[in-house]
Amino acid sequence: MKTTKKQFEQFQAEFLKWVDKFGLKQYKIYFDHAKLNDNYAEIHTEQIAKHARVKMCKDADDSFDPASSAKHEAIHLLLAKLSYMAECRFLSNSEVSDEEESIVRILEKVLND
Repeated sequence: MKTTKKQFEQFQAEFLKWVDKFGLKQYKIYFDHAKLNDNYAEIHTEQIAKHARVKMCKDADDSFDPASSAKHEAIHLLLAKLSYMAECRFLSNSEVSDEEESIVRILEKVLND
């Protein structure tokens, strides 16, 4: 089935809701309603520039849930800096543990709401 403009708008609103809850306002977010291979949605981030491009599929099956997919991609954004750091070869141990602690504090706040 083709996904609709209304579903895309729901996806964007839900993603931005989670960005706000997670306090990830440092990112410039771009959305695309695009053809994807084997994914309902995906995200690509640029940590240096603090850009995130979030894509929602144009085609999906009946089990597609825009809100669930948006939350999933927002969690990827929450973890994006930690993933980027894991790929770097020039980090100190404290940088990784500091980022982990930052994520834990965010999740504590969100899970208490």
